[in-house]
Amino acid sequence: VTGVQTCALRSKLEIANAYSNLGIIYHNRGELSKALEYHKRALALNENMGQKEGVASAYSNLGSIYQTRGNLEKAAEYQQKALAVDEKDGMASAYGNLGNVFFIRGKLDKAVEYYQKALALDESLGHEEGMANAYSNLGIVYFKRGELSKALDYHKKALALNESLGRKQGVVDAYTRLGNIYQQQGQKEEAKLAYERVVDYYHEIGNPNMGNKVKVWLNAL
Repeated sequence: VTGVQTCALRSKLEIANAYSNLGIIYHNRGELSKALEYHKRALALNENMGQKEGVASAYSNLGSIYQTRGNLEKAAEYQQKALAVDEKDGMASAYGNLGNVFFIRGKLDKAVEYYQKALALDESLGHEEGMANAYSNLGIVYFKRGELSKALDYHKKALALNESLGRKQGVVDAYTRLGNIYQQQGQKEEAKLAYERVVDYYHEIGNPNMGNKVKVWLNAL
């Protein structure tokens, strides 16, 4: 009986994961109603199984959909639900998503607070990709605030981590933001070097059109 129950549970977990993955795919496609439907199915199945991490993940995914729709109150509500279920493993993403909500609302102090919470949790769990994302988000907030030295520091940290992880898009984003900061600071040579690296990486990852757009920035320096 135990073996049968274990197989049934494994089967349900696989179905819940499939629902979640389908929700993510439809979200990426911009088919938000379908994404919502599948994440709700994942939520119901995980609740039925008592899988706290799955429930929290489903809430977080639902919050992300509402954020995309522009319903920030609903987005924050679901991210808070995710945190209420489980504030440990996997919940750094909920903190990060709440930071995004507050950033969009223009509440930059709250955005920093939640990005820092995400960073601290990712550090404690050894989640380096999450740490890189948190560094990048903090850099973006400080750039928005006009605190360019802090922004520079965080984007350098994001760059170093993304390079060590081999996350080429993360490296491109970091160099782009560093170039923007250097340009704001009037450091044209540093900005030029950063943008040149962006062009190189875009060609390397097979996106020469974006590389050509960055060349326009270079020519304007």
